[in-house]
Amino acid sequence: MVLKKSGSERILQIGGVESIPIDFLPEKAQYIALGHLHRYQNIGKFIYSGSIYPFDIGEVEHKKGVCLWQENNLQFIEFSTIPKIKKLVFETVESAIEKVPDDDSFYYILIKSEKQYSPYQIENLIKAYKDKLISWRFETTEIKETEQTIDISTLRDEQLFKEFYKSKYNDEPDEELLKLFLQCLEEARNASS
Repeated sequence: MVLKKSGSERILQIGGVESIPIDFLPEKAQYIALGHLHRYQNIGKFIYSGSIYPFDIGEVEHKKGVCLWQENNLQFIEFSTIPKIKKLVFETVESAIEKVPDDDSFYYILIKSEKQYSPYQIENLIKAYKDKLISWRFETTEIKETEQTIDISTLRDEQLFKEFYKSKYNDEPDEELLKLFLQCLEEARNASS
């Protein structure tokens, strides 16, 4: 018996056994309902109903519903009236924000990017999807560090902040954030005078 696991499932052992051979199950049973696996699977009379909702981004494409056993007949009833959960893949946070779908679905967002994003940019992503965002994650490869020496004593406040931000997030700060930083710096200097 080959069973497929989903992303959110964890290994469950009962008495030190992770699985049992199919011939351990009773041959004369009319119906055997099994649990724990999140994907609906019908292997002869052995049924995994699966979970009723996707618990992980890897489960979004699985059909979800319930199994109904009635008068020696098994019927899988797929949920169709509840909102769908969809996985959306983008190359940048900005493109994810620009392309918010206008429907009743909920979303797992995957950003495939080498770029690092600031908390401000992530907050904008979350706000753009409002209450429709279930989860988001980044898929990146390791960012190569470049060795560069900068004499910070020669930099103005604005340049110093830009260099710090670039080293931390691999990006330039936007004008609003730069303006806010300079305003806070000015207020701190005035308060200490």
